[in-house]
Amino acid sequence: MKNQYEQLKKENTLRAECLSEKSRDELARLDAYLKATTWNVYEAQLTKKEVIGMALSLEKDGKTLEDEIGQSRDEFYDGIKNNLSLSTFMNYLCTDGYVVSLIVLGFMLLQSAAGGFFSQQQITVHSIVWLFFVYPIFYFVDKFLRRRMTYKKFKKTGTQDLLGFSIFAAVFIIWLIIILRVGTVPLFSIQNVWLIAIFTAICAAIYIIKYRYYARLADEKPWKD
Repeated sequence: MKNQYEQLKKENTLRAECLSEKSRDELARLDAYLKATTWNVYEAQLTKKEVIGMALSLEKDGKTLEDEIGQSRDEFYDGIKNNLSLSTFMNYLCTDGYVVSLIVLGFMLLQSAAGGFFSQQQITVHSIVWLFFVYPIFYFVDKFLRRRMTYKKFKKTGTQDLLGFSIFAAVFIIWLIIILRVGTVPLFSIQNVWLIAIFTAICAAIYIIKYRYYARLADEKPWKD
């Protein structure tokens, strides 16, 4: 059985290809806005499916999605966003959290390839601080800003990425201050190969959680007609 989210996303992509260029441009704006405001990508794709259906009906009457929305784009997009469920940690884990885990795993592989898979890696105080203090701060601040992102604000920034990078930079500075205060005191050492094994298991576990979570969402909010 395929991932329900990926199936829904693929169907939306295929149906969107039937739309006019103007309607596709409007759909791209909606897609970018939803990505900047929610981690609940399954519900975002459900919403996109409904809007595509609306656009297909409009085009049968010779109109486009852009024509229908007109000057009320701000209210239209914000109304859609407000009807979505609030993003949860599970939504985050299945999207950005999974990507971050893969990036960390890739970094470990590169580091081990350069320094040796069986060389010792020092686990320090600041790495534990990052995991249990700084990283959660980044998550909660980003969630807070996403919930308050309106379409007017989105138009000014163009994307959430710059804002997200600014948050990350601020949190990273906090982390550096903590390092200067606490120091890089080693707690224990572990071979790189074991660290890679641990993070590979974490990535696999998150993928399974993600698969089952989307399957549950598909049961609660079916997308197939």
